[in-house]
Amino acid sequence: MSNQKKTPRWVPKLYRNSPKLTKDRFVRYIHDFEARKGRPVLWDRAEDIFRILKEQSREAEKAGDRDSIWIVFDPVTGEWGGYKTPDKREAYDIERKSSRGQQSQNSYRNRFGKILPCSKQELFKEIIAIQGCSIDLAKQIWESGRHNAFRHDKATNTWRGWYADPPTLSDAVKAPPGPKQEEYLKRYGCMPELLHDYSNGGVNSDVLKWIVARHLELGETIDIAEAGKHYRRAWGCGKSPFAKDEETKLVRGVNYGSKTRVFRMMPEMREDNPAFDTFLEEHASRDMETAVSIWLDAIKCGDLIKLHGDEDGLLTCVGADVVRSNESAEEAEENDDCGDSEEDSENSDDESGEDESDESYSGEPRKLEDWEILMAEEEARERARTTVSTGSHFEEMRAMLG
Repeated sequence: MSNQKKTPRWVPKLYRNSPKLTKDRFVRYIHDFEARKGRPVLWDRAEDIFRILKEQSREAEKAGDRDSIWIVFDPVTGEWGGYKTPDKREAYDIERKSSRGQQSQNSYRNRFGKILPCSKQELFKEIIAIQGCSIDLAKQIWESGRHNAFRHDKATNTWRGWYADPPTLSDAVKAPPGPKQEEYLKRYGCMPELLHDYSNGGVNSDVLKWIVARHLELGETIDIAEAGKHYRRAWGCGKSPFAKDEETKLVRGVNYGSKTRVFRMMPEMREDNPAFDTFLEEHASRDMETAVSIWLDAIKCGDLIKLHGDEDGLLTCVGADVVRSNESAEEAEENDDCGDSEEDSENSDDESGEDESDESYSGEPRKLEDWEILMAEEEARERARTTVSTGSHFEEMRAMLG
């Protein structure tokens, strides 16, 4: 028995999508195609394959079996090609006898082919403006023409018409978060800076404790182990709601200190105050629903201090930095008041001392009391006993005592 490996048989069906070529070039295509498929053939064999494809296709066409037609001949261009491959008459500037060319002029590619790079929502608006249709019909047009009338660029996340120039970095569109990402962002995006200690199952992690408390606010009770699962899943989603500082190792929500930080300088305001709406439009968002959402996140993360609420359910809030600056100003005023009182007391003491000294001095020598004279005599005697004196000094002492 021979151990020689048999060459695999060629498959006629693979030529149904072959390009349109002249006879010699089509034979060359067969020769190269079989070599790429691991079935190298000689030139004579490639010509035999071409003859077999031609004869089988003609017989199938006569029998009306379209599934067995492998290649066809275009008498206008003189080319052979696959049965499913369209003709090149427009490329050769040859007019068709049918209305196919006229139909292509009103195709989606021609109608929307010049739309510049934009987001998907902007593309829908352009389709509505050109077609004069509803948003639902615009989405149907996009769905049917997304592969042959519109082009998508992954790097910039933009859509454009088929004939429009490629997008640049300035045309880049930020991808909106998915449903799961948006859910995690609403839950954990407002988390303040905390330390995550993953040892001992995370029982000492401030981050996991905050997640447990956050779920409790939302009406759900979880333990530390479940909080750890939510934490890892949130990091694993495409757009994590957390950000970590590599130097301090602190973890925070991506919305903490970004959109909500503008509320730290908000003066004390009540919800129904017209200045409150003005502040939201200027510093948060012109969309009131988005601005209110950011305002509530600012209260949750501590950038806004909730002072009190009235019977109507309206809140009065003030920025955290405003509260801190007011406290610092009050402490400074207290320190100034204490310093002024101490200076006043010192000045009063000095003045009283001066008055007492003025009153005690009358300008004449004061007469000594008896006890003062006795004390002076006793000191003189003590000095006379302990001091070695000369005669003259002794006489002075006797004169003092006498």
